[in-house]
Amino acid sequence: MPNPIKVLGGSKRTTVPISRTKPDEELIEALNAHAGLILRSAARVLGNMTDAQDVAQDLAEKLLRCPPRDVRSWPALLKTMAVNAAIDRCRRRKKQGDAPEPVTHHSPETELGRLEKAAALRAALDRLSRRDRQLFSFCYLADMSHADIGKQLDMNSNSVGVALHRIRQRLGALLSNTEHQIDVEGAPS
Repeated sequence: MPNPIKVLGGSKRTTVPISRTKPDEELIEALNAHAGLILRSAARVLGNMTDAQDVAQDLAEKLLRCPPRDVRSWPALLKTMAVNAAIDRCRRRKKQGDAPEPVTHHSPETELGRLEKAAALRAALDRLSRRDRQLFSFCYLADMSHADIGKQLDMNSNSVGVALHRIRQRLGALLSNTEHQIDVEGAPS
């Protein structure tokens, strides 16, 4: 009888019994390593952790039933799948009339400022090289660690950190020419 393996979703969720095979071990390691990323991504879309845990559990069960092959970036795949599953859940609720009203903590002026800053950042990113945009995206949009980025781009972890520092400096210089200052510090390591 296969050993039950605890998967995402918290203490209220049940475990999913599976038998370990070579591809499943890699998948289970990825799910355990990136559980926080999956939960945060789903929670951002759904607005609460309870629904995010349900999405994470459903995602884990779906992946365990049909594991993907030849995954280049587990964080990117898992984050994309979590966001898509959360969006699907929101759409289903909206169709059923169960969707809660979105809660914003921003005034219209604050939201406008945020949108202007986002547009300025996009314009500054367009002026960077393809490799620099890729590094920035992996770090800040896909929440990948320096080690994972290094594996994807055949770089060592220290080189990734140095490159990201230089990219932040270039972005800072590009953004200083605009009236919007954007903080791009705080990379995951």
